[in-house]
Amino acid sequence: HLNAAHLLIAAGEMNEALDICVKYDIPITEEMAEAMSPKTKSAESKQLLYKLAKCCKRQGNFHLACKKYTQAGEKVKAMKALLQSGDVEKIVFYTGVSRNKEIYLMAANFLQNLDWHNNPDIMMNIITFYTKAKANDSLSTFYEACAQIEIDEYKSYEKALQALRESHRYAQKSRGMEKEMQLESLKKRMEIIERFIQARQMIADDPEYAVNVCQGLLEDASNFNDTEVGVRQGDVYSLLVEHYYAAGMLDQCAQYIHRMRSQNIPLGHYVDRKITSDVLGSFPQHQHHQPEGEDGEGGVMLEEDVDDGEGGMIDEDSVDEMIDEEIMDEPGVYQ
Repeated sequence: HLNAAHLLIAAGEMNEALDICVKYDIPITEEMAEAMSPKTKSAESKQLLYKLAKCCKRQGNFHLACKKYTQAGEKVKAMKALLQSGDVEKIVFYTGVSRNKEIYLMAANFLQNLDWHNNPDIMMNIITFYTKAKANDSLSTFYEACAQIEIDEYKSYEKALQALRESHRYAQKSRGMEKEMQLESLKKRMEIIERFIQARQMIADDPEYAVNVCQGLLEDASNFNDTEVGVRQGDVYSLLVEHYYAAGMLDQCAQYIHRMRSQNIPLGHYVDRKITSDVLGSFPQHQHHQPEGEDGEGGVMLEEDVDDGEGGMIDEDSVDEMIDEEIMDEPGVYQ
């Protein structure tokens, strides 16, 4: 069948040669594809190129399919074939030379499925392609995702705030029906993040003010998830625990650590291991920790955190084992 295909190509019977390749699943090489490609720009030539591209795509030869779709004037189909190849370098290049809004969007959407937050080049290409496509909604959503990455992976609320400001800027240009709701949500999150940044900056010089801000943030967060609020509860608790630890107020540290555990917030992601070890190791069995809480009532009981089952202080190794077990039990997604 391969020989028959070559003979038909040599005889100029391109459609028949292509039919044999399709029927008997004969791999079309680049040499064969070039030989079958017409040199004219007639409607028949375009139809043959389209048929050839479709066959190449079906055979998994996505680069060749892209080339033939392009020659047939089908740039969007060419891009779809190229996307299936997963060749990032060629996808970026093809997008740049195509200057087509739909292709810009397809490329940017594809690149978002990659590890863009660890690759500045990919990140910049996403922004560039959405910008060229004038996709304000997509840009707003992307910058919002950037903000969440800065928080979840780097705890950089300053950079997250910058990203949210960009998100808000593009959301203002949106023509979507939910524009006002989106703007209000972004504004609220930016305000909350600004409060937390200020609390971190003021914790050393004006701890009373910073603690009040943190307690307010935790109160706000109790009715929403972290993404909706903008600040992770674990980061707020961490700031409080570190502040009280530095001040030698381990009882207050213990109170907030207990609250984190009761809310299933993973300590290992937020609190330094040494702090956790020192705090939990400071309380004997059955000792009740009852500092005055925000509501004026007694605090929490720490027996479950420190019970070694032998009626004494928990030794350092036991505390370390407790922490290790807790880290092993932590969920994979930040709370």
